[in-house]
Amino acid sequence: MLEQYKKILVTGGCGFIGSHLVDALLSLGKAVTVIDNFSSGSEKNLIPEVRLMRGDVRDSGQVSEAMKGAELVFHVAANANGTRSINDPGFDFETNAAGTFNVLQAAVGGSVKKVVYLSSVSVYGTPRHFPMERTTQQSPLSLTVRPSSLATSFAKPSSAHTDCQWLSGDCSAFTVPGKIRT
Repeated sequence: MLEQYKKILVTGGCGFIGSHLVDALLSLGKAVTVIDNFSSGSEKNLIPEVRLMRGDVRDSGQVSEAMKGAELVFHVAANANGTRSINDPGFDFETNAAGTFNVLQAAVGGSVKKVVYLSSVSVYGTPRHFPMERTTQQSPLSLTVRPSSLATSFAKPSSAHTDCQWLSGDCSAFTVPGKIRT
């Protein structure tokens, strides 16, 4: 899947999932740009070869700037903090739903051929059994912690009028190898 893509943007690339994804992309010789607001990630998670932009997916201008020249986008930026989702649903909605909308709009208006949206295990709520699987019923603890269906509804009309393809998955937390960096 990645052979034809040279320039890749990772939103939320300083977090746990994003930084491991960035490492994998760099090992494949890709030119990687990261946009992150450092709300849960750290610049220490990245190596110097990464083009790092301090920015926020809630700001459409910053997203468009980070996306310049990108051919593929991995959208990992999100608020997955369930407590914050409940205490500050506006922030959660702005980050997860509106932020995803900003990523899609910038992708459609730019050189991006594919957007891959990955959400966290938060969409499954409190685990009822282990191991959890991708087919486990989603039961988030907060109404706003699961923007994937809303984001997918944004993507359908956008991708119908462009060459930009949208892929969505709630599998990222099941496949990430590695240790938490300190």
